[in-house]
Amino acid sequence: MLILPRSSLPLKYGLIVANAPGLIDADYTGEIGVIVHNVTDKYVNLESGTRIAQAVFVWLALPPVIEVEDSDAREERGGFGSTGT
Repeated sequence: MLILPRSSLPLKYGLIVANAPGLIDADYTGEIGVIVHNVTDKYVNLESGTRIAQAVFVWLALPPVIEVEDSDAREERGGFGSTGT
């Protein structure tokens, strides 16, 4: 699940979601909180129930895992972290 700010949040209240988009793990079962940052110099008081964020549910597709024999012959690709520097 992704937590995204509502588009009116900065316009109406001068607030932004600090970690947007926020990613919630598929197996997480606890309470979800939203951290906001006030980008103005004014105090902001939100009434209970004010909608500041929205959840977007994302389909999670897990590929099948196939067990293979261990091999010492590895292909050098030169990707991130593969050069040791």
